[in-house]
Amino acid sequence: MNSELLNQVWYMALLSEELQGKDLHTQEVCGEPVIFFRDETGQVKALRNICPHRGIPLSYGRLVNHEVECPYHGWKFNGGGVCTEIPSLTKTQNLDCRKIKVKNYLTHEQYGQIWIFIGDPNGNFKTPPKIPAMSFLSDRKSVV
Repeated sequence: MNSELLNQVWYMALLSEELQGKDLHTQEVCGEPVIFFRDETGQVKALRNICPHRGIPLSYGRLVNHEVECPYHGWKFNGGGVCTEIPSLTKTQNLDCRKIKVKNYLTHEQYGQIWIFIGDPNGNFKTPPKIPAMSFLSDRKSVV
């Protein structure tokens, strides 16, 4: 079986009501460890649940100002997977932490469900197909 076929589709990952406020929610999707959270606008974000620094699950950390903070050394990652802060850096160290990234995934909230598009295993995004129409769920409200 071609694994690319399984990676180029939307998956229903969790119900909207399962991701409230500052919750971090972990789920394995297609063998990928994923952490879900909401940004400052309430939009769902999804990152690979592994810190690139020491490999610890980001889900062991917490959400700080709508960014995921790794519990090991406090590195922070925004919803796009970009490192925004490394607390141990001094002003004299010339390191652009924004070059450090965690894999992020496309998400979509519809029908009271949170969907994730895994994409290409190499991190290349192809244009995702539309989420399947489910008219029997159309009356269900999203929870934000």
